[in-house]
Amino acid sequence: MKTLFSKKISIASAIVAMVIIAGVLAGCQKENNSMPDTIPIELKQYFNSQDYGELKENFSFAISDFSFNDIIEENPISEVKVYYVHIQNNYKSGTLAVFSKNNGEVYKSLFEDRSEIKKQDSGVISIFTAQNLFVADYKFEKVNENVVKLHINRVGDINTTPTRIKNGLEFPKPEDGWWKCTRGCYKYAKSACDGDNLCDIFCTVLDFLGSYCTLSVVASCGVYCL
Repeated sequence: MKTLFSKKISIASAIVAMVIIAGVLAGCQKENNSMPDTIPIELKQYFNSQDYGELKENFSFAISDFSFNDIIEENPISEVKVYYVHIQNNYKSGTLAVFSKNNGEVYKSLFEDRSEIKKQDSGVISIFTAQNLFVADYKFEKVNENVVKLHINRVGDINTTPTRIKNGLEFPKPEDGWWKCTRGCYKYAKSACDGDNLCDIFCTVLDFLGSYCTLSVVASCGVYCL
């Protein structure tokens, strides 16, 4: 009797496990099907990567939150492609820069959190890795109805010994790791521009809302550090 009862428990547990697994697989399949077939294959494969899994976990993003109708694709160097995709859910909105190296052999991303833009004419744009590690932020200010001014405000703490010197400033190496190198790149840019109004970024409101003004630094640091 005890053996029969144990068998029933085992069978019931197996059924429950199968139902859970089926539900997870169905959810994944449904999410994959929500992507249009027209998006670049390397970008599509990013959504199967560990980096996207961590982005999804840390920011509660789903594939349905991405706007695939206005993807920007760049190929700054032969082995790296960069895709910029606007993203928004009930908590965050911004632009995701996806870096693909060697046809998807390595994927990294930087999330540019632009949630404050719709709320006011000044504020902060923050940049994070998919692991929710702070890289840097910009302060933005609307100068007039047509122009916005930005400058690098804060950079994540870097407690490392200088590994390379360029123009008297610490310059990072890709070997330092993605987060550390990217922060170091922003730190270099900020140090070079502190106190120099010529380093302020001015752009039209339209370009600002499209993320075109801030993505140049994101791309430069991201590609260099990959």
